[in-house]
Amino acid sequence: MISRNYILKIIGIFAFFMLLRWMSIKQHNELKIKGVISNATIIGDSFMKGSHIKYYFNDEKYSTPTGLGSSKIQKLVGKQFPIIYLEENEKRNDILIFKSDFDKFNLPYPDSLKWVCDSLKIDKCR
Repeated sequence: MISRNYILKIIGIFAFFMLLRWMSIKQHNELKIKGVISNATIIGDSFMKGSHIKYYFNDEKYSTPTGLGSSKIQKLVGKQFPIIYLEENEKRNDILIFKSDFDKFNLPYPDSLKWVCDSLKIDKCR
């Protein structure tokens, strides 16, 4: 028989993950509504629980997870890409490189970035 404590733990874990999901959706929607577009410069990569792109924006360094390998990220170093951020909290930002990044915010994918897919030989932009 399943104990009451076990059921309460399962409910608690479920509630915790639902709260995290709700916060993620709320933050994304806030960026979508109040986001300001600027530019960020790719400065390198790192490997922390997966591959990350490191970028520089408004005198701060940031990092975001990516499925790209280090050799592909190195082809982007020194290049500028659009970034969407909140003016009241610049730490809340999302770099826009691939078509899927733009699609998340219902933004058109600029022709000026089509070189990325060709250079990296990936289908993510198409």
